[in-house]
Amino acid sequence: FTAATGGGTVAAGTGLTGSDGIATVASWTLGTTAGPNTLTAAVAGAATATVHATGLAGAPASLSVVRGDGQSASVGQVVPIDPAVQVKDQYGNVTTAATVQFTVTAGGGAVAPSGVDASGAQRARWSLGSLGLNTLSASIPGSAAPVSFSATGTPVVSQFSITLVYVNPLTPSQQAAFEAARARWSAVVVGDVPDMPVN
Repeated sequence: FTAATGGGTVAAGTGLTGSDGIATVASWTLGTTAGPNTLTAAVAGAATATVHATGLAGAPASLSVVRGDGQSASVGQVVPIDPAVQVKDQYGNVTTAATVQFTVTAGGGAVAPSGVDASGAQRARWSLGSLGLNTLSASIPGSAAPVSFSATGTPVVSQFSITLVYVNPLTPSQQAAFEAARARWSAVVVGDVPDMPVN
């Protein structure tokens, strides 16, 4: 018996057949890289037989950031690139069997899983909650050290402008109050609703 592909090992590579004509290998340990493994059995004067097995990724051992750190977005909006992490076992094989938990850790906002891409990276949709620093944590409870993402919340940019027209003179403090209110409304109004006919 010979471990042909996959990098595995065979214990006691030779064996005798029993009365039923079957020879059994003592043990076959698959290689550390997830994927196909083959074992060949050969005997003089006969065709070689091949046994196939698939090595799977093991338990999660590490968690790493793939993309999505250090972004910026308007408050209340989703960051342009979904934060993504990759989970690997002790041999560096990517695994999607473990569920990553995404948690907002600063700034408020909201986060929800958004699937797994072709590379096995697990993604999340993250909307920012406040101006300045917002942070997000990705973890696997009870396994692997967590990783974090940061993003900067920026003021909402309105497509509308508000012009103040004063009919009567105002004191400086009154004018400042109106200017502050104009700035707040300019930040809040970010879109329009369809016109509604009124009878």
